[in-house]
Amino acid sequence: MCTVSFLPKGKEDFILTSNRDEGINRKSAENPSFHPWKSDTLLFPKDGEAGGTWIGIAEKKRMACLLNGAFSWHKHQPPYRHSRGLVVKDSLVDPSIHHFLYHYPLNEIEPFTLLLVDWSSDFQFWELVWDGQTKHIRLLPRKPLIWSSSTLYTDEMKALRVEWFSQWIQENPSFEKEKITHFHLNAGVGDPITNLITERGFLRTVSNTCVVKRSDVLTIDYQDLVKKTSSEMEWNLAIISKSQKC
Repeated sequence: MCTVSFLPKGKEDFILTSNRDEGINRKSAENPSFHPWKSDTLLFPKDGEAGGTWIGIAEKKRMACLLNGAFSWHKHQPPYRHSRGLVVKDSLVDPSIHHFLYHYPLNEIEPFTLLLVDWSSDFQFWELVWDGQTKHIRLLPRKPLIWSSSTLYTDEMKALRVEWFSQWIQENPSFEKEKITHFHLNAGVGDPITNLITERGFLRTVSNTCVVKRSDVLTIDYQDLVKKTSSEMEWNLAIISKSQKC
């Protein structure tokens, strides 16, 4: 999994949308809800098996989204120390995003790509790619971007998806949640292997999650594409900040 897009809105706001691809036999994830993790509170959809997540928001004004795989396909070689879904949760509660990026231990963790947005002070958008041996860290520009998981999509498929995304941007200069969600649910050329909604028999796109940041108000829209249900939650992080200062 997955397919993820990022759209900047103004100086510090954004829309981040994720399609999650999973095996048909994996237990369904729970709708987004609040969960305690270590000393913090997080908002995320909970994986039905490992208890982690692929996308979440932290009260310390940070969000994270994970894709399986690094730059290219890798062989699954368990056992691993723990799931990548726990890495997401740990990235959201680390007191310092820089400490997490450069010092969090990733030995014996399966390769992944992690996107981290932090606006606790200055807006920062980071990408951490773990290839199983080395961390590759870069500060990302505030511009429209799209990622496709290397475990499922070839370089040719990724390039084709970038073309679709670029065309969508030309046709939609004003970024809106409904329109990018429609893109994630419909983009393609009728090929269930390459389309953003993938269907491969043993694996399919199981959910769509769209996170919208407007100042310190975060909205998370979640669609379970298997159960055909949807939910929406809003979290005003400014209220938390004020209560912490009192």
